[in-house]
Amino acid sequence: MKNTRYCVIVSRQDMVDTIQMNGCDLPATQAFKLDEIITGITDWSDGRATSTVMEHGVHGRYVETDETPDVLIDLPAEEVVERARTEMPRQFPDLIERRPFNGLVSSNPTKAIVALDVAAQKGDYPVFLWSSLIDKLPDDVTPEVYRAFLEKLTGLPCAVIGRCCATPACGVTVPFPLVVMPRG
Repeated sequence: MKNTRYCVIVSRQDMVDTIQMNGCDLPATQAFKLDEIITGITDWSDGRATSTVMEHGVHGRYVETDETPDVLIDLPAEEVVERARTEMPRQFPDLIERRPFNGLVSSNPTKAIVALDVAAQKGDYPVFLWSSLIDKLPDDVTPEVYRAFLEKLTGLPCAVIGRCCATPACGVTVPFPLVVMPRG
C-alpha cells in the first residue's frame, strides 16, 4: 500500500504554502480555483479561520492506497468496469483508498484493456479508469498488448481522450491531433 498525505487547511492566505510545505504541488489553475471558491464564501475571514485552527487544531492523516486487484482478477471482462466503480469511493473515516483497477493494469494489462473496450462498445468511457490505464500501463508489455492499447486509445472520442489526459492521475498532456508513434 502507498501512503498519501491529506491536509486540512482553512486560511486562504496560507493555503497554497501549507499544501506545498506538506509535499503537495498545487497547479496554478487549481490554486486559482481554490482562491476563487474561498473568495465566494460570504463573511470569510482568515482571522476566524486561523482562530478555529488554533482552537480545534488541524488534523492530517495518511490515506493508504490499496491497489490489490483481487476483487477484479477473477471477474469476466464485462463486469470489471462496474465493479471497479463500486470499489472506488472511499467511505470516511476509512483511511484506505481502494484502487483495484490500478493493480489490474499492472498485473494483467490485457484484461484491463479488454474491460475498457467492452465498456466503450456500450458507449461507456470511464475517464478515471482510462486515466489509470494510461498512467499505469507497464513499460514491459508485449508489442501486441501495446498495439491493442494504442488502438483502443485512439478509438476513443477526442473529448474523452482530452479529459483522460487532463486528470492528475495521468500526468501527461496529449497534444491534438493525437499522433501515435510506436514505442522504440
